[in-house]
Amino acid sequence: MTKKSKLRTIFLINILVFIGLIVSLETASAFGRYMLGKGILPMFTKGVLEYSPCVRVKTHVLLSHVSDHRGECEPLDGQVEEQFVFYNKNKKTNKIIVTLGGSSTSGFYQHFSEGHTWPLALQKQLDPEIYGVVNGGLGGYTSLQEMYKLISEVPRIEGPVTAVVSFNGINELPDYQGVDEIRKVEYPFLSDTQYRINGSQRWVDQRMPDSDVILLPNLRSFIRVIARSSENLGNRHSVERLKPIGAIERWSHNVQIMNAASKIMGAKYYVFLQPTMALNGVQSKVVSGTSDYDIYMRDIGPRKDDYVREINELYRGLRIECAKWDFCYDISDVAPPSGNNYSDARHHNRNGNNLIAKEIARVLKATGI
Repeated sequence: MTKKSKLRTIFLINILVFIGLIVSLETASAFGRYMLGKGILPMFTKGVLEYSPCVRVKTHVLLSHVSDHRGECEPLDGQVEEQFVFYNKNKKTNKIIVTLGGSSTSGFYQHFSEGHTWPLALQKQLDPEIYGVVNGGLGGYTSLQEMYKLISEVPRIEGPVTAVVSFNGINELPDYQGVDEIRKVEYPFLSDTQYRINGSQRWVDQRMPDSDVILLPNLRSFIRVIARSSENLGNRHSVERLKPIGAIERWSHNVQIMNAASKIMGAKYYVFLQPTMALNGVQSKVVSGTSDYDIYMRDIGPRKDDYVREINELYRGLRIECAKWDFCYDISDVAPPSGNNYSDARHHNRNGNNLIAKEIARVLKATGI
């Protein structure tokens, strides 16, 4: 064997060893995710939902994250302009209704109801010559992001904004951003991403890569966990003159500020407590043999006792607060799982969204909007 062929053999052996090591690490990382109940990420992720231009997000210093649609998202019957979806093509409407909320409202998300969001259904129930609905919801938003978006982005909308409609509730869960989320302790008005940015003094990039094919996703996930655990975020400690603010008090604070801010803008503010599966009452009375029943058993089921307890405890507090104000409406009993109203336990499908929009339209018309 010549010296050149020996070098070639050594090189090939090293390449094979390196590939074997990488595959072993990917396999071990996948097994670790499985043991933690997180699910194994596919080796090739082409076509995964997160790569849709309507679903991608990027970091925002004030809002924590915003849509990263890059001008490529085409929502059903809507037109995207920066961080809003405009449903009425008539630019001369004299009453603009801005909707705010999380994934249940988002005009960017097309997968829960094939784009038939409740704000789109609301637009179709109103006179298009008078009303134009502008959807400002985005997946993962809580009342905190709604508040910041109302203050910083809604005034930029051209035309008379006469009403602001919040649709929220379920994202206010104390552990929504994780069991040790920062909102529960020192920083009730920061998201976890914002806390990490401030604490580590490093930018957190939430963008998805341009390619929709990612190799070794489980290993990448493991590396991100290790990197995050090594972040120096400073000391988390209690102080004497600063208090923790619970989920219900935080929500109450945020919606009252939105009500005041809307008045300053010359708009009327509404907040609707959204319906969701597992709430005591009609939202837990599923009809067997239906798609809603299958969803309930899959997403709630007998092993979801902690979630059922937490969501009902949250809503008990939210309803008490809501009853104090004339701008708050509890519609959490609307669109129950009576057959085919849900896409999953937290999101309604087209049928459910039509029922929600009908009730919101009724309130808006009854209050003279």
